[in-house]
Amino acid sequence: ASSLTGDCDDFAVLIATCMLAIGGDVCIVTAQGPQGGHAYAEVDISHMNISHVQDYIQKRFLSHRILQITIRNDGTKKWLNLDWSGDFPGGPTFKASERDYYLCINGKWSFKK
Repeated sequence: ASSLTGDCDDFAVLIATCMLAIGGDVCIVTAQGPQGGHAYAEVDISHMNISHVQDYIQKRFLSHRILQITIRNDGTKKWLNLDWSGDFPGGPTFKASERDYYLCINGKWSFKK
């Protein structure tokens, strides 16, 4: 009703901001692929039990049979995909030929290719 609209990068920033507001570490990913450019957020779940995270997501998205969630492991962190193009948190990752990572860990932003 108020004409609030946005695209993938707006959603990624919104979700990342919400995660930061509750104390999470986040990553905004910008990607280029065969379908063009895309952006999405990830949240660090390194401190969580992955099977508990998957069970929680399954309970919230009962219409999907979630066999596995998508987690990106970068060696020190485990990132849960929060892409709006997925049907649920941890859904399949956008198919991309290159990605850039904008990380906010402990309130400090950094960039990684």
